[in-house]
Amino acid sequence: MSETIKALGAKYKDDCPVEHKIPIWLIVSGVVALFQGLFAPAFRNDGKSERTSGRGIFQAVGLIINIFQMVWLIIGSVWVYGNYEPSYNEADGDMFCNETVYLFSFWILNVTYIGLCIALFVSIGVSLYNRGLSGNSSY
Repeated sequence: MSETIKALGAKYKDDCPVEHKIPIWLIVSGVVALFQGLFAPAFRNDGKSERTSGRGIFQAVGLIINIFQMVWLIIGSVWVYGNYEPSYNEADGDMFCNETVYLFSFWILNVTYIGLCIALFVSIGVSLYNRGLSGNSSY
């Protein structure tokens, strides 16, 4: 999916004058996701000590990438949602954004937020379930 995001941003790089940063947001998002996917095994902690495994630096890089992705998600949200809904007609000049690039960006953001909400609710549910199993009812 990261290659598709990157390629779509590159293909329509100059086709969104309403907010020229939307295709750039796609390109950077795709590159960062691709980088994270390629190096994900190195970022994982397999239970060994960070000193003996030499993975501490990879975990730090992974943390930096995750923080960057969160900030980049917020920036992309401002650019995409802030221009809802642009004209899809090129004749409208500065109010135009290619329909494919805009709607793709819009739905990538929507799906990401939906996924984050689901993950949050599942985490809360698992935490409450585990709390109930342990018999610890104090908050």
